[in-house]
Amino acid sequence: MTRYVLAFFLMSFCLVMPVSVVMAQDNAIGTIAEIEGTVAMTEEGKPVVAEIGKDIYLNDTIETGAASKVLIVFIDDTEVTLGENASLAIDSYVFDADQPEINKGRFSIVRGTFLFASGLISKRAQPDVQIETAYGAIGLRGTVVWGGAIDDEYNVFVQEGEITFATERGRVTVKPGEGTRVSSRRTIPGRSSAWRQEKIDHAVRKVALANPERAKIRVAEIRQKHAVRRNMHKEEMEGKRLERQELKQEKQDDYRRNRIEKQKEVRPLRSREDQGSGVWKDKMEPGQRKPDGGADNATDMERQEKRHLERRNKTNKTQSGIR
Repeated sequence: MTRYVLAFFLMSFCLVMPVSVVMAQDNAIGTIAEIEGTVAMTEEGKPVVAEIGKDIYLNDTIETGAASKVLIVFIDDTEVTLGENASLAIDSYVFDADQPEINKGRFSIVRGTFLFASGLISKRAQPDVQIETAYGAIGLRGTVVWGGAIDDEYNVFVQEGEITFATERGRVTVKPGEGTRVSSRRTIPGRSSAWRQEKIDHAVRKVALANPERAKIRVAEIRQKHAVRRNMHKEEMEGKRLERQELKQEKQDDYRRNRIEKQKEVRPLRSREDQGSGVWKDKMEPGQRKPDGGADNATDMERQEKRHLERRNKTNKTQSGIR
């Protein structure tokens, strides 16, 4: 089956390891595994030396010269091979195996030939991985896809998975063993169809590495290094999660203690046996109402007794006058 011919040239060796990380902007998201010829690289807009083992970061750009190739392995095991006179920019990259719904990749390959083998970042029902080319956008679904110029037309071929190729004029779905082509971004993509073996071989030569066995060993080493990074990052994220959880618990405990203290500050009214005695057990808080009935204090009771005696004496005098 022609769709399996490219497999020999892929560095996808399926060393899948458990991972649960979100790669932030300041973290390395990939590593250069192989270089043939001349490769240039920019990091934060400044040129840096591109060499085997060099880490790459978000927004980096990698370019190949004439008769040159480069192989890059990303932290999720995605592999990208660039042929000669090609350019790759990493526009967006988010990866978390425990939260595949947030996984996202945006790559720009505006010139040159490439071979893209999706890794764990595409392992979801609706992957959010896209390659922007000068001729259209490629949406990937667990894909091994080749793209580049053949006979003055831009061609896309799918070995595994499925892609959608969209230009300004239309869109086509391409399945395994099939390809499509366009002459410009403003043309409708050709109908997806199976490729002849001769055409597949021609495409393979544009990205085939001179020493694939050596590259295979390096890819395995890089994947082991990436696995260590993922585990370290996972532990770091777990530590931060526990810190946030502890801080939240401390705030909840403080809130409960404050509520208890405020409840203690509220003073009770006089008890039933103290009603009318004129004695308060506790000081009243501002706005707290006194109970109805009974004198306010001992002085008030004395005044009431005095008024009672005066009324009684007055009544006695009146009764004496009547007599």
